[in-house]
Amino acid sequence: MRISSGEFYQHFYKDKHFKRYFFIPNDLSSVVRELKSDCQLTSMLMLAHRELGILEGMTKYITQISPFEDMILCTEACNSCAIDKILATCIYVLVNKKSDVGNTAAHNCYQAMKALDREPLTTEIVCHLHRAVMQGMTEGTTGKLRKTPFFMHPNYTTNSVEYNPPLPELINDLLDEFMEFVRSNDRVDVLVKASLAYYQFETIHPFESGNGRLGRLFPAKILLESGVLSRPLSTISNYLFENNDECLRMFMGVQHFGAYLDWIKFFVQGIIESTRKVIRQLDLASGLRKESIYKIKSLQKFDKTLLPIYEYAEQKPIICIKEISQYFHVSYNTAAKAISVLEDLKILSLKHEQIRYKEFTYDRYINIFGCTS
Repeated sequence: MRISSGEFYQHFYKDKHFKRYFFIPNDLSSVVRELKSDCQLTSMLMLAHRELGILEGMTKYITQISPFEDMILCTEACNSCAIDKILATCIYVLVNKKSDVGNTAAHNCYQAMKALDREPLTTEIVCHLHRAVMQGMTEGTTGKLRKTPFFMHPNYTTNSVEYNPPLPELINDLLDEFMEFVRSNDRVDVLVKASLAYYQFETIHPFESGNGRLGRLFPAKILLESGVLSRPLSTISNYLFENNDECLRMFMGVQHFGAYLDWIKFFVQGIIESTRKVIRQLDLASGLRKESIYKIKSLQKFDKTLLPIYEYAEQKPIICIKEISQYFHVSYNTAAKAISVLEDLKILSLKHEQIRYKEFTYDRYINIFGCTS
């Protein structure tokens, strides 16, 4: 039996002499009551939960995991921006080098992800997250629900039934239904809930801009709220970026044909692949840390300043001598000597040579997380 996903309706603009179609999505609480799973989805959900369980276990036994988490979230932020055709340099986002609009947008996403917690989702929290995501990007509309219609193709109209998000006067009610679905429906598998929540939020499109970047925070937040993960390491954006055309096709399938099951399977597959990727990254980063510390401790003339500088390089894998000198309150020459040792050990490598402002990068570490420098 086909599930109704919502209704397309026409709105005629008398002053502009044209009409547009708008789409009103149905309440997800009624959708899940009609939704029937199958063996394939059941198997996918079991596999996804297994991978998430492994990931959660790793976060418990890896000591000093925060630098690894920061690298993962930084990459996720850049991938989320890339879906919206906003380009950022991952490593500059990590060190908060807001050199252009792209890096600013990605740094906003990164900070918003780091701030996610288990507090139940409300409209106020959604608006707060939107302000965080859009900080310094727009004026007057940040954190405020959309007051005007939004057209997917504002410069032309067609006679076909095409998606445009709901009119502004419907947004409050639709968001209330959305929040109620996320907060309740405990019998719905949390991954099904996360996949439907992402689709529904993007369909409502409650803000003038930034809806995509904001919506991609919700799967991680839902997994945090449910206790499946204790850290916001559900990183779906790279999967959605690489499969963007398929994602858009799936959205249309839901809107026109009620193909919720296909969309859920597509999204859960993304959770599986993304989680496996994070598990590999954590495993490789832990191995690299062990190898690097062993190299440092095996030096004939062990310098106790090397380990703190190495730990600093994990947190900020692009550094300069002056920065190290100031941070650790040592002379420039002492900092230069320590970095030279780490360079000899093939831990750091020279990136930019600018007299006293040489930049060094921890390339093997950066490459594990797919960051660009």
